[in-house]
Amino acid sequence: MKKYLKVASMMLSMVLLFSLSIGCTVRKDNTSTAPKATSAATTVGSVSAKQEPVPIKLFISIGPEFQPENNIVVQELEKLTNTKLTFEIPPQSNYQERLQIIFATKELPDAVQIDNPTNKLFVNAVNDGLIIPITKQVQNSPNLLKYTNPISWDSLRVKGDDDIYGIPRCTLNRADGFGVREDWLENVGMSVPSDGIITLDEFTEILKRFTKNDPDKNGKDDTYGISLPVKEDGALLPILTATFGILGWQKYNDEPYEYMNIQYSKSKDNYKKALEYTAMLWKEGYIDPNWPNNKAELEITRFKQGISGMYPGFANFTTHLGQLKSNIPNARMTYITRVKLGPDASIKGVGFGTGMWWFTAITKNAADKVDAVVGLFDKMLDDKGWSLIKNGVEGIHYTKSGDTLTFTPQFNDYLKWRNGVLLVRRYLDVDCFIPAGNIEPALYERILNWTDICAKEMVMSKDRGYKPPVANEPEFIDYQKTMNQGISKIIVGASPVSEWDKILDGWYKAGGEEYVKQMNEFIKSMEK
Repeated sequence: MKKYLKVASMMLSMVLLFSLSIGCTVRKDNTSTAPKATSAATTVGSVSAKQEPVPIKLFISIGPEFQPENNIVVQELEKLTNTKLTFEIPPQSNYQERLQIIFATKELPDAVQIDNPTNKLFVNAVNDGLIIPITKQVQNSPNLLKYTNPISWDSLRVKGDDDIYGIPRCTLNRADGFGVREDWLENVGMSVPSDGIITLDEFTEILKRFTKNDPDKNGKDDTYGISLPVKEDGALLPILTATFGILGWQKYNDEPYEYMNIQYSKSKDNYKKALEYTAMLWKEGYIDPNWPNNKAELEITRFKQGISGMYPGFANFTTHLGQLKSNIPNARMTYITRVKLGPDASIKGVGFGTGMWWFTAITKNAADKVDAVVGLFDKMLDDKGWSLIKNGVEGIHYTKSGDTLTFTPQFNDYLKWRNGVLLVRRYLDVDCFIPAGNIEPALYERILNWTDICAKEMVMSKDRGYKPPVANEPEFIDYQKTMNQGISKIIVGASPVSEWDKILDGWYKAGGEEYVKQMNEFIKSMEK
């Protein structure tokens, strides 16, 4: 853990060069100095004991494991924050569709979870006034300022000014790899080194043997190398782009613009190579043929059903492992941290440019109680609130002796639905993301090691999740769909890889040139 925190602190020191521009300054000791409130009444969420609980309706994405009614953690959170919480939880498989409905009908909850700040539904809701800015409230939220990755606030200034339109749920800064069936590896005569770093040839051979060599030993030709997720619009995108040197928006000296995502480079063939490789995997049958239908983490479900031997994801696979073992008791897992082109090749991955995984936006329905809603999230990050949503309820989910917490079997059950209340996170608290309480010590150390490697071998894309104004133009939006369709056709073999050159030329004509120009202007303003 100390090893990862050292890496995280190094990354933070770079991130803190950016100005928050929300009325606070950030010190080098990883804390923020928020504006001092003149009284309790000026701090977001402060209430007197005589006030009635504030009703707050939350629209969130989580599986059916979370049952908020008569839930002890929810009840304790309500007491702590003087709120009355209700949850609307649509099926994850059609979450975006339900999100579209609530914005279209304007039957709004008070707060809604959204996957990323470039989500068109979110951007349109901001422009239509359905999502309201919370800049002032954030200024008066010392815990949100202290425990949120500063880069995440930048990504939620979606209008290009100082106004903030959401509360981040921060994540660890890292570049994810792949969860892998360790028992399958043994069955086909292969292994992954302790650091999880392998070559592209080794990666390909694993997928081949998982597909062709009966890794589950059932005598049937019914397995595949890897299951992958489809994009929300149904597009298939190449895998291992970082292996081919595509690292989001970075600074280059040999491109027409100072900053470039080399996916869009006309002089480099990195993206074509990634397309060609993915198309080969599809042609050979190494990718789960259900890929076009794998929405809402269905690729992980396919893995847990024993259909495929690998999926992309975070190094802490313990929840998935538990569900896998419920289906296949003898199953074991390991992890691939990085795939490099060859033995002597460099290895880098790209981290989330936003530093967060989902966020919560406040709707106009909560305009008359926005202080209380933002205050709920701020209170979740103070010491009492954070202990509650991270560890559960003392005496039920853990016992405490001095500063030592001993977790009970009920804590393992809590982890299955904890994201229902873990709507914000302290972004440098590794134990939140890799809870030692439910992991066998030897596996815990392995996971920490993999996570540390995924952090050290990562560069952050400099776009910060920004969406240039031209990206909202109808011509650009329409062509983006055409581009994704063209990419999918290349991957499934319906078009040759050479078609990418025509697709890219069309992108530049449909607004891509302006997109790159506006992105450069934004990045330069942030890099000062």
